[in-house]
Amino acid sequence: MPEIANILGVAGHTALGVSLASSILCVLLGISSRNATDLATTYTRQQNLIILIFIGLAVSLSILTYSIVTDQFALKYVVEHSSSQMQVWYKIASLYSGQAGSLLIWTFAISLGTLLLSRTRTASFQARGLNAITILTFIILAFLFPLTFLSSPFELTSRVFTEGIGLNPLLVDPTMLIHPPTLLLGLASTSIPFAISLGMIISKTSNIEWSRSLRRWTLISLLILSAGNFLGAWWAYTVLGWGGYWGWDPVENCAILPLIPLAMLLHSKPLQERLGLFYTWNLMLGCLPFVLAIFGTFNVRSGLITSVHSFAESDIGPYFLGLLAVTLLTPAILLTLGTRVKSVTHNYDSVLSRETGLIINNFLLLSIGLVILGGTLFPVASELANGARIVVGPLFFADTVGPLLTILLIFMAFTAPLVWTKTLKKNYLQQIKFPISLAVLISIFAVILGANGLINLLAIFACAFGILIHSFEICRAITKNTGVASSPYDRVLQPFKRNPRRYGGYIAHIGLAVMAIGIISSTAYESRNRFTVSPGDSFALGDYSFEYQGLWGRKPEKNGIEIEAGTEVTLIENSEVVKVFRPGRRFFYAAPNQPVAIVDIDTSLIRDVYVFTQGWDEQQVAEIQILIKPLVQWLWIGAGLYIGGVLVSLSARDKSMLKNS
Repeated sequence: MPEIANILGVAGHTALGVSLASSILCVLLGISSRNATDLATTYTRQQNLIILIFIGLAVSLSILTYSIVTDQFALKYVVEHSSSQMQVWYKIASLYSGQAGSLLIWTFAISLGTLLLSRTRTASFQARGLNAITILTFIILAFLFPLTFLSSPFELTSRVFTEGIGLNPLLVDPTMLIHPPTLLLGLASTSIPFAISLGMIISKTSNIEWSRSLRRWTLISLLILSAGNFLGAWWAYTVLGWGGYWGWDPVENCAILPLIPLAMLLHSKPLQERLGLFYTWNLMLGCLPFVLAIFGTFNVRSGLITSVHSFAESDIGPYFLGLLAVTLLTPAILLTLGTRVKSVTHNYDSVLSRETGLIINNFLLLSIGLVILGGTLFPVASELANGARIVVGPLFFADTVGPLLTILLIFMAFTAPLVWTKTLKKNYLQQIKFPISLAVLISIFAVILGANGLINLLAIFACAFGILIHSFEICRAITKNTGVASSPYDRVLQPFKRNPRRYGGYIAHIGLAVMAIGIISSTAYESRNRFTVSPGDSFALGDYSFEYQGLWGRKPEKNGIEIEAGTEVTLIENSEVVKVFRPGRRFFYAAPNQPVAIVDIDTSLIRDVYVFTQGWDEQQVAEIQILIKPLVQWLWIGAGLYIGGVLVSLSARDKSMLKNS
């Protein structure tokens, strides 16, 4: 009923107003209390205001969720993004399918992180925590302003609607129930490292408690944002129907860019903790992920780039450009003015040292980030320069980022056995000779199986060497514990309990190498072909034989789907049917000219048989595309190992923060 929707709209606006007012008070309190003698009292007041901010945003989100689930079509947002025909889970997905809803989730996630950070109990953090909390509430205020005045999810419609447009067809997939909110949560979480780092810059002091909080929140951001990107790659692979999982789309690039300074910070932080180096560099790295997250938000909402993931051009694009300028220039200017931390010099006794390896890895990660950023912005820069937009495609990124990632994997492997200050050459060679020999043998075996191309072979060697050297390091740590733990199970777990930071990192590195194997094999050595066939026709790709049986169709009558139709293709081995594929298209009432692919995949650890239907005619003549993708499942297995390694690293207690890592 319109009356109920009106009440909900007013209640939602009011809840946003409460959060907005509380944010303004919290920021003013933080600014005015810079010289206050009783910091604990001020901190407590800010904590109470943050609770109020969080409650206001939680109420707003709950009201919008209720409005969507109960089909309150008097709200403009519900009309544009939901439908009464949709299942409840896909109705909830409407929360983040629109610009205003996704901004509300962004803001709620930042308020949640602020609430958690504000509950830090240690006196040393609270004494200096005003800066970080004030910065975070300013960020919340900056997001609440467009939500309240420019793009409100509680705006009422100008006329009566009895039905909504429904969810974007590309979002009608189970993965999209998890991927967008995870990615939004990951992007929002980068505000915490930003606030801690900027707070340290403003206070011009170094504090071990801040340093520990910065590392922990950096790991949390890395974990959530990585998971969001992996889920996005899985969605692209299983839904879009082109057989890939990463197309170097501008929005994909914007989603992955914040991960690079997060990884750089985690690998340069030990240089500061052990040697006192790179303090200013680390503060800058702590700020960059959120700056890049805002950059991505501006790109998605400004109409500056064209992407399957982006929103239409909106009024808040220029607003986020201004916010991007503020978040970028503020730490840059303050860092230029300098800090009170004295610069530290370090004499490198040997090139064979862990600090050398970490510095090189940081340089390589920086190079990869600059290439991705440059390639993403190049079309815009070319249009500004000569009026013609020159698009940089996936081939450019494959030819530039691919070799850099290969070099990074190699240096990552060579760094693993290194110790701080100086590694004895004899000991180092003893540790690497067996894994490097095995890696060479594996590379030769790959050539025998048909692998070719210098970069590909070098990448295969790098992956094999990385997996072996990190596995050997873990095994060496386990065997050192003989007699210490009470059982073999305890001995295996002991290194991860004793130093989760180091050995969790090794698992993450192994996961990256396993992922790289899946990527190299499934892209460089895939087979694909497109066949035009009539019912009863047989065709083959490599060692695989197929037979086209005919068309199928059904009417699901849910989630806005009008009809699902496609082809039936059988996989034949030894004259027997071993798999029936049913790829096709999904057509929607609200977007009949925007069908979504139905992909069918036969999966194994050795290869995926990927089948997609391009189209068909009235005589049932169909165009079918078949892809054979070797070892692609190892990409997802490697992603799982990587996430597991980050979780292990996150389990590190504060007392182990400064251990050899």
